[in-house]
Amino acid sequence: MTGGPDASTPTSGVPWDRVDSLCATFRAAAARMRDLPVYNPALDVEAVGFRIWEGNLCGVMVTPWFMSIVLVPVRPGAWSDRRPGDKIFWRLPSGRYEFVGGGGEGAGLYLSCSLFSPMAEFIDHETARAAADAAAEALFRADDDEGEDDARGRGIDRRMFLSAVATPGGLR
Repeated sequence: MTGGPDASTPTSGVPWDRVDSLCATFRAAAARMRDLPVYNPALDVEAVGFRIWEGNLCGVMVTPWFMSIVLVPVRPGAWSDRRPGDKIFWRLPSGRYEFVGGGGEGAGLYLSCSLFSPMAEFIDHETARAAADAAAEALFRADDDEGEDDARGRGIDRRMFLSAVATPGGLR
């Protein structure tokens, strides 16, 4: 499920064909994964909260087996120096995250940072979408510490981020 919102939203100008290609890639994978134990049949594939960030598309991808922050270049082939499996840190307004390169049929190369996997704790797609929407919104809120990394240099702690997203009111 994708589609463009009105021009007043932060997602105006998003090249929805790139997001649609990403969704199509994961829908094709879903058809192959239906019989695996990590597959939650109550969930669908959906791109949530995608917007342009530093020349790339960034949002949350929901599938029946994972939910991840995903970065994809606006222009196909723009990341010719990256390969599936590459690890890279990327700074968003809420902090610094470690992404892993992935690739698939029509979507080309993308970077992902896992939020949930597997997805068994989600009882329906609406609940998963609400979590993804809260995560996508929280990603683009400035970190109060001006993006300071933790003592290990790893950036924001994913458990802290997820617990804040899962609590009433989320990250504020």
